[in-house]
Amino acid sequence: FVKNKGKLFVFLNHDGVDWNNNFVENRIRYLAKWRRQVTGRITVTGIEQYCIFLSIYETCKLRGISFYRFLLSGMKDLNLFGNQ
Repeated sequence: FVKNKGKLFVFLNHDGVDWNNNFVENRIRYLAKWRRQVTGRITVTGIEQYCIFLSIYETCKLRGISFYRFLLSGMKDLNLFGNQ
């Protein structure tokens, strides 16, 4: 505890910092599931592309925006799409 006290209790000194890591753990679960389902070789490019789509999906989910409608719109700016 003494060695890592500066990292362990950051949430006490800063608003908006969760006391647990559940948010991140829940978000990375999708990546772990995808990794188990992929057959064949996983490439760096494939992982990067999946992470981009996962990031867009999670942002849409948190903002209450339809991920599929955003993709079908052809728009590249999520902020502009959300303001329509």
